[in-house]
Amino acid sequence: MKKAMLETGIILKEFKKGKIRDIYDLDDRLLIVTTDRVSAFDVVMRQGIPDKGIVLNQLSDFWFRFIEEKGIIKNHLISTELPRGIIGVVFYDGKPFRICQEIGQKQKENLAQRIMIVKKTKVIPVEFIVRGYLAGSAWEKHKRGDWWLKKVRPNLKEGERLPFLLIQHTTKAEIGHDKDLDLRELYQVLERYFGTKEYIASRAETIMGKSFEIYKVASEYAEARGIIIADTKFEFGIDIEGNLLLVDELLTPDSSRFWLKEKWQPGKQQEGYDKQPLRDWLESTGWDKNPPPPDLPEEIIKLLAERYQEIRDRLILKTKKAEA
Repeated sequence: MKKAMLETGIILKEFKKGKIRDIYDLDDRLLIVTTDRVSAFDVVMRQGIPDKGIVLNQLSDFWFRFIEEKGIIKNHLISTELPRGIIGVVFYDGKPFRICQEIGQKQKENLAQRIMIVKKTKVIPVEFIVRGYLAGSAWEKHKRGDWWLKKVRPNLKEGERLPFLLIQHTTKAEIGHDKDLDLRELYQVLERYFGTKEYIASRAETIMGKSFEIYKVASEYAEARGIIIADTKFEFGIDIEGNLLLVDELLTPDSSRFWLKEKWQPGKQQEGYDKQPLRDWLESTGWDKNPPPPDLPEEIIKLLAERYQEIRDRLILKTKKAEA
């Protein structure tokens, strides 16, 4: 099996190290490298999924351009081209030094198709989750009867299409588990972010409206290609000019729940073409969802790699071949 890329090999000072992405400061821009690391239940696994980072990058690149072309919202993406050298900062003895790190042939092969150069934004520390189908944690809440939808639609089945789109807001935790936010808590987070209470409700409404628009347009595109987007999450930031932009990743198997339309059967757990097989396997081990995680068996790694690539192929590659 091909080796997964877990570290970038870039020696510049990291702007931020996320669960999956390593981010480097290029003054007015950021360099984002998507590794093959994989997380579940907010914990990074010790093993990676070969070429997962390439699939995520290709899908985000496609969707960012697609949504912008639809006129819904712009994004932070500038380029996916790998530069010959990366100009940035290293620290020696506590002092910063500006260098240009040349990209060698081996490193070029590792980084190709994994990078994004993006605008710097002030990222809103909230994830906006749009749900079109009842699955995952939403189904667990519904089954327990501890959320409002149970009272409104008590007979909904697992995997069933919802009678209306739902949006949830959660914290964006760097370590540990994300936390659900009600509307009052969302306003409080946005007030701290913007430094004012003025127009908070309208700003929240704008973000949620954009989230619904993106989901609707993307779902129509995906369903025409045999893919159901059951739910997905969006992240937003504000650039230096004050523009609201889409940031991070977009409509990937890491941020979304994908099902094959021909296999969809409400009333049971669907076959996931995303991280669901990993979650299911982890649940079966009795792991307590705290570090350290168990080692992943080769068959789970292989299955995830195949399913991520299947989604990419259906959404992008087959479309490009048909247009050629």
